[in-house]
This record gives sequence, C-alpha cells and structure tokens, in this order.
Amino acid sequence: MSMATVNGAKAQGRAHQSGMIKQGYDADVLLLDFNNPRQTVCYDPILNLAYSTSGRDVEMTICRGKVLYEKGEFKTIDIEKTLYDAQKAKAIFL
Repeated sequence: MSMATVNGAKAQGRAHQSGMIKQGYDADVLLLDFNNPRQTVCYDPILNLAYSTSGRDVEMTICRGKVLYEKGEFKTIDIEKTLYDAQKAKAIFL
C-alpha cells in the first residue's frame, strides 16, 4: 500500500505535500467501483487493485481537493474540444 501512497510521493519528490491524508497535503483521491464481475470475488483488495482493476472501474478522481472526473463526466475540460484537437494534431502526422 505504501508504494502507491507515501513511497509514490517520495519517488515524485512530493513527500512534503502528498502521499498521506493529512491537513495541508494535496487531496488526491481515486474512487473505484468494486461492484462489477471483475471485482466481485475479492479476497484481497490490494491484489484486486494490482491485477483486476482498470480505468473502467474509476468512478471519481479528485486532485488537490477538486473533482476532475465523476461517473463518466470530465468536470474541468471540454472533452469534445480535446478530442477534436487530438484528431487535428494526428492529421498533421499522417
């Protein structure tokens, strides 16, 4: 567990501001839906995270206390414009 929290923050050089749930630290949280066939039989949540969880299981993403993604909706970006810009950029290289 510490690999994804405290040690992850240390590896990024952010141990002074993240890696723990603590007042004044960045509130970066990922909420997952474990109510699906891949996650239903769960003997060890850590192993499920490592071997069974994918991006499809993400319900909410919070960074620095701000909700960025929730139940399929991006809260801070214009996804249609982002996809359009990506397609336009791709056309340059074709």
